[in-house]
Amino acid sequence: MWKYLQNVSKPPEKKQWTDSDKHCYDKKYDETTWHKNYRGTWSVTFPWVRYDSDKNLIFSKTCEQFQEKTSESSFVTGCSSFRKENISLHNVSQCHKLCSEMKNSRNAEPEKLVAEKALQSLNKEALQKISILFRNSHAIAKHGRPFTDFKWLCELDKKKGLDIGETYITDKKCAEFINFVGSVEQKKLEECLKTAPFFSILCDDATECAVLEQVIVYTRYCVEGNVRVYFVALNMLKDQMLHRFMSAL
Repeated sequence: MWKYLQNVSKPPEKKQWTDSDKHCYDKKYDETTWHKNYRGTWSVTFPWVRYDSDKNLIFSKTCEQFQEKTSESSFVTGCSSFRKENISLHNVSQCHKLCSEMKNSRNAEPEKLVAEKALQSLNKEALQKISILFRNSHAIAKHGRPFTDFKWLCELDKKKGLDIGETYITDKKCAEFINFVGSVEQKKLEECLKTAPFFSILCDDATECAVLEQVIVYTRYCVEGNVRVYFVALNMLKDQMLHRFMSAL
């Protein structure tokens, strides 16, 4: 029509849309326009999206696992605004990031977690200290020394430059350590006897420094052709009658 009008120049030609222009337009329309229905492509772009067709609401599967942290989020109670823009905003929100980090920490291998690595480092240092104390306690028991020797034995370790800390260096803790060592060794012996084809019990009486009658109990068994004898217990005797021995056993 411009050809028939005076003093009117030719209008600019209409731009031809390319596939890229159409894609950008569709993307912008999808993000900013409200939709009546849920679009399945959103679950592909955001794998954490869950659509409830009965309630016609959108939920975040990640945030639902940690509702105590994001109880006020619309993606936990259910979002009815079908805009991709809203989903994108929730994807970068602090509450969603927090839940994602908690989920990753829960599913990650323990040795790869930062907190686990720090704990292992701390446990390794503490284990080295406590191992020395257990060895000293074991030496006290094996050589029949009084529990009070435990303290000066630990002080000697400090003079040697060993780091044993400042805690548990008492005669009472020494007795506790010895009890722990004894219970572990007893369990190991019980497991060996369960698998042994046969075993025997040895016992003998003994008199301690306080002139108290005691019975020492040993066990002998064979493992792969090797005969082994292990200490089992030391029990008190009221007298040397046979039935007293049997009750002690």
